[in-house]
Order: sequence, then structure tokens, then C-alpha cells
Amino acid sequence: MLKRDGSYKYVRRCSFIAIAGAGAREGTPVKMRVDRVRRYATAGTQWEDIPDGLHVQGYMTAVGCYAVLAGDIRLV
Repeated sequence: MLKRDGSYKYVRRCSFIAIAGAGAREGTPVKMRVDRVRRYATAGTQWEDIPDGLHVQGYMTAVGCYAVLAGDIRLV
């Protein structure tokens, strides 16, 4: 998880949460550092490297951090 001072903090990663469901839980939007994500395509599973400077949109709760989905993984 990216901290305000620009450093990273390792936190428990939970699963995924739909963007609509994130508002139903108490938590905070965060940026998650992820090296690659799995995309599903008609030809099967494909891995995509996340470019430097981009993060996966996360949602930090009391139990851990969820990756936010809005049809697909959100990059911010």
C-alpha cells in the first residue's frame, strides 16, 4: 500500500471487492503496489505487467486491503 510519504507499507491482501460494494464497508481508498495482474480473454488467461507509477485501486478495511473491481481491475 502506498503511503502519503511515498513509501510502501505491507498489509494483508484480501480478495476483490466490486466498486459498488466498497461504499457499503467502512474503509479507505488506497493504491496497491502490484507487479502484474491476470486478465481473462477469449484465448484464456493472460498476465499483464503493471507499468512503474501505476497502482491497483485498493480499499483498506479493518481486516485487510481489497483490490477494487469495476468490470476489471482498476489501475490508478
